[in-house]
Amino acid sequence: MKAALRYTLFGMALAGLLFACIAIYISASDQRHLKTCEVLKVEYADSLRFVSEAQVRKTLEERYGAFLGQRIDSVDLCRIERILDESSAVKKSEAFMTPDGTLHVCISQREPRIAFILKDASFYADIQGYLFPVKGELIPGVPTVSGNLPLRINAGHKGPAASPEEQKWVDAMIALTSYLSYSKAWKGTFKSFTVRDDGNLVLVPAEGSEQFIFGDPFDYSSKLHRVSEYYKKIKPAEPDKTYRSVNVKFEGQIICRTKL
Repeated sequence: MKAALRYTLFGMALAGLLFACIAIYISASDQRHLKTCEVLKVEYADSLRFVSEAQVRKTLEERYGAFLGQRIDSVDLCRIERILDESSAVKKSEAFMTPDGTLHVCISQREPRIAFILKDASFYADIQGYLFPVKGELIPGVPTVSGNLPLRINAGHKGPAASPEEQKWVDAMIALTSYLSYSKAWKGTFKSFTVRDDGNLVLVPAEGSEQFIFGDPFDYSSKLHRVSEYYKKIKPAEPDKTYRSVNVKFEGQIICRTKL
């Protein structure tokens, strides 16, 4: 009898605990139903800051609508992520809501390694050769390539170039400019890169009047070796002579001209 009573009391206590948990859950659900999104907090998964919190807020306000003041259980987090992932410099986004009404957005960004300036639009490319539109002013310090670029891409394009040949050229330009930017010997030597109407890539140094004709961005190490030979042997030998163009695109040749 005593055992039966103990079991009865235990069952009643367990039922009471269950009802209490249910009541707490219902109360929390009611509170969540009433709680609204009050704050946007943008966090970063990297050290880059190309996408600002103001840009994230503006993008969401324009494409999602009013999220502040919306019930937290009705904020469409998947839609927010899709919208942000379509932004130029956003590689991946993650959105989540906390019970205090804060919308957290964690951003992973694409790092621009080079900018291609076309007639109707401009594009960055990251280290993988992924192209995305330039928004606003160019980021200082990112190498730019202008002129008659061999690229067929429309405004708003995101992704690889239009053809394998164009992508190969993009990748070669990234490799060349990255090498020049990080090499102790060459860093700061060239101020601009342009492609002439005849298709030749030209490197313009920060000092001096020469223009170095590369031809294409491939095999850049041997071409830069010829540029180095020009600075070491040819220019010192004729200090009073001003060369306007130095063609280093041919193996084993350095062709200097006084006129462009």
